[in-house]
Amino acid sequence: MSLQSPPPTQPVEVARQLKRSLESISGEVDVLIGIRKSKKEASSLTRVSKDLSNVEDAKLNVSLAYTAASLYYILLNAKGGENAEQHSVHNELKRIKTYVEKLKTVEANARGVEAQEEPRRAVSINVSAAERVIAKELGRR
Repeated sequence: MSLQSPPPTQPVEVARQLKRSLESISGEVDVLIGIRKSKKEASSLTRVSKDLSNVEDAKLNVSLAYTAASLYYILLNAKGGENAEQHSVHNELKRIKTYVEKLKTVEANARGVEAQEEPRRAVSINVSAAERVIAKELGRR
């Protein structure tokens, strides 16, 4: 739907505009999934992921996969012709969610390791208080 066109008043026109919008989204989903992947898109993703850590790169790839699968799932629901729950994309979404959970575990473990590697604060002892406690315990004041 273009922003300049007036809103449709007839149900048939609404259906036509919805169909055009869905076809446009379908084309975008195809590009995201990689059906029509060009060298430029592949190289830009490689360029971006080169500067990322392993965990960040995995998060980027999982996010892209989840986005593509979610958009396709939405498209199936919008078309209404096929039950989206029975489609293989539904299983793909479940599989991607397991990777999201694995990434959360890896990040939590990484934060735990980082916390252990931080330098510990030096312990300070109050000498006069320690002397008083020891003296009291030994019976001297």
